[in-house]
Amino acid sequence: MKLTSGNLFLKIISNEDLDFICQIECDRELWQYEESVETDLDTVWRKYSQRLADKAKPKRYDFLICL
Repeated sequence: MKLTSGNLFLKIISNEDLDFICQIECDRELWQYEESVETDLDTVWRKYSQRLADKAKPKRYDFLICL
């Protein structure tokens, strides 16, 4: 699924996006106001890989906002 509006679009995440997502999730500067930030890339990778592989919950709301 891809939702578009002008130059913006929402894209459901896929395995190809995991490197980018892991970098974002583990960047303490982006999450400076959060109580805790997961800094282990492998932990974040596994978390999202499992969510993508979970066929029991096909409706997930993990999107990337793209230009």
